[in-house]
Amino acid sequence: MPDEYISFEEKISKKISSKLGERGNFSELDTAKIEYGLSILLVDSIKLIFIYGAAILFNNVLAVFVTHIAFVILRMFTSSYHASNSVICTLQSIFLLVVLSFLAEHAGIAVSRGMFLLGALLICLILGVKDSFIAQSHSKQKGHVNRKLLLAGLSDTVIGIGIPNDHLRLMVLLGMSISTLLILIKKRKEWILDEKNGK
Repeated sequence: MPDEYISFEEKISKKISSKLGERGNFSELDTAKIEYGLSILLVDSIKLIFIYGAAILFNNVLAVFVTHIAFVILRMFTSSYHASNSVICTLQSIFLLVVLSFLAEHAGIAVSRGMFLLGALLICLILGVKDSFIAQSHSKQKGHVNRKLLLAGLSDTVIGIGIPNDHLRLMVLLGMSISTLLILIKKRKEWILDEKNGK
């Protein structure tokens, strides 16, 4: 791949892994594994720096942290929508996690345990039967339940119920909603591609 198409993180990880490979006398495959792992670590680290840097500027670090945790718990168990590159991903993450949590926090919305439970269970219902919501025509997948994803949704629900602060409960609900939205976008794109390919 030409250098102009390689990201900043990939260039750094390539240099570091090459030096490590030479010093440790690693095989090309081992060096490639190191390079891949380093590039992921660098991308995620830089993204976190920008997200929490923005959270400091918006003065809502705790809200962003709670939203982020609820978001990640669901995202770990699915292949949801991803941006085309790390810069777009970072900008989208700042908007979804920082800006939206800031707006939600300053909207003056108080979410009681009862309201939270209702919203969270609705999200869990969508997660439980998401394929049916997205494509009714695919009978072989209809009603398919991803148990790990549903369990993750229920874990978020338990966390939200346990939080004594109404505003932080709202952040848990926001994190769950963002993650679910990205899951549905990804699944919808997959169904559209399947239909175009005649599957």
